[in-house]
Order: sequence, then structure tokens, then C-alpha cells
Amino acid sequence: MVLSPGEPGTIAYYCDCTVVDTFSDRALVARALADRVAAGGPLQRAVLRLDYARLRTGPPMTPTMRLVFSERGPGVATSSPWRPPGVIRVEPVPVGG
Repeated sequence: MVLSPGEPGTIAYYCDCTVVDTFSDRALVARALADRVAAGGPLQRAVLRLDYARLRTGPPMTPTMRLVFSERGPGVATSSPWRPPGVIRVEPVPVGG
């Protein structure tokens, strides 16, 4: 299971693995939603609670690997309009991370 740094489309297409991000793990959505509700005003909290009233989640997925971007170092060269040129590599998720 690989933790995605963002948009998982290409990764999920080419990787023979489970890609974990907020689109595939509802437990991550629930955490983000709780933060948004806590930070919102009374109307926003009410609307969010109504909108997500039927959201049910299980325990969060536990990825063992993650994709890491850096500007230099070992890895596969990459560039995109959203990131400076750099490298990407797969490495184990740190314990507790």
C-alpha cells in the first residue's frame, strides 16, 4: 500500500499497488471534515453536518510505503507545471508517521 502525495491518477494506473489518499480512504476525509467543522462558523458547521450526515468510515488504511519528492537526490527525474523539477522515490513510511 503506497501513500499518495496528491493526485493519484497516474500512480494508480501504473502501480500494481493500492494507492492511499483522501479519495480512497474515507477515514482521511472524516479527519479533514472534522477540522473544517471545528474551524467553521455556525452556518458552515450546520451545512457540513447535514451534507455529511450519512458518511460512515472504517479504520484508516495503513500504508507501508510513500512517494517522496525532492529537488535533488536519488530517484526518478520528474517535472510538472505544479512542482519544480526534481526527483521522486518510493520509501518506507516512518514508524508513527
